[in-house]
Amino acid sequence: MSVVTESRARTGFTDAGLAFTNAFSARVATDESMRHKSYRLRHDVYCVEKGFEPCREDLVETDKYDLYSQHGLIQSNFTEEAAGSVRYVMPTSSSQLLPIEASCSDAITELKLHPSRFDRHDIGEVSRLAVIPAFRKNGKQGAKEAEAMKLVSTSLYFLAGALAVANKRTHNFVMIEPRLARAMRLVGVNFTQIGDVVDYHGERAPFYINSQTFLSELTPASFDLYSFIEKDVRRSLAPLSV
Repeated sequence: MSVVTESRARTGFTDAGLAFTNAFSARVATDESMRHKSYRLRHDVYCVEKGFEPCREDLVETDKYDLYSQHGLIQSNFTEEAAGSVRYVMPTSSSQLLPIEASCSDAITELKLHPSRFDRHDIGEVSRLAVIPAFRKNGKQGAKEAEAMKLVSTSLYFLAGALAVANKRTHNFVMIEPRLARAMRLVGVNFTQIGDVVDYHGERAPFYINSQTFLSELTPASFDLYSFIEKDVRRSLAPLSV
């Protein structure tokens, strides 16, 4: 566990947070079967629903960045269905670019925070975050369940944050809508906009966040949710460290 995680006292979950921890778990895709589940979910959202990428006959959405990424899933405790997925891209050489560098480098105007300014082993990108429609749209679930489902997207960002911390990656990047960045500030996730809005899977802008300050800025309720996610991440990664 990180020093920051150990040093902050737990304050107790909100009702929504408690409902979330009862209903969902975080998993890191440590085998091909789990990675395939993530790729299938991405195809459902990015290709079929959103039309951001072409549909494929094999019903999976993958690209070259997956070769140097870790993939995380938020999974139902009741059905083992994946509610959402995210990947954390981790280059290790100059030939391995972040997606933001390859597709949106010209949009970055804060050059002191350009990924190329940092060591390749110290950068990462939150990418391909996807939540299936059933866990985004209100149905017949009760109030607590509905609030828990609203936390799926937030929990995916926390999952990516936990992967950044676990892999000791300080400088992190993401392409998101500015309105989403503003919404994330309400839970203490303070993305810094480092460039212009461009058309990249919708109107998005490049943002930066430092993993060393990320934890200290979370609200108490968000920190508790992050701690829950981090425990699941460490549990998933434990067999790989043996």
